[in-house]
Amino acid sequence: MTIVTQLVLIIEDHDPTRGLLEMYLRDAPFDCVFAASAKAGLEVYERARAAGRPVDLIVTDGAMPEMSGFQLATAIRESGDADTRIILLTAYDDPIAKPRAQLSGIRGIWFKPDGVVKILELITAALEALRQSRGG
Repeated sequence: MTIVTQLVLIIEDHDPTRGLLEMYLRDAPFDCVFAASAKAGLEVYERARAAGRPVDLIVTDGAMPEMSGFQLATAIRESGDADTRIILLTAYDDPIAKPRAQLSGIRGIWFKPDGVVKILELITAALEALRQSRGG
């Protein structure tokens, strides 16, 4: 029996933050793939879908050049994918972020100053909710 672990796509344009997340999530009980921009992340997402191993969870920075995390989430929802969980990373405690995230189909927000331990908790909780929604 082949066990397929869940696939998490982390999109972060800030190199030091992405590096820290890569280091921290290296031994996580799920597979991680990293992208340095929303456009690159969208390409990874689409390739994974086409290959038959869709991304289970996307963790994306909110403020990036060219395409924001909100725009990325909207593009994914507009493609017909209502199931992929999306968590927004942000350094800004903006009161508009939560309602804007909900409108974009984002299901959670992680404020970067909260530390990397919190992101592992959010990812684990999101993946567990997904597992339960799929009857597993």
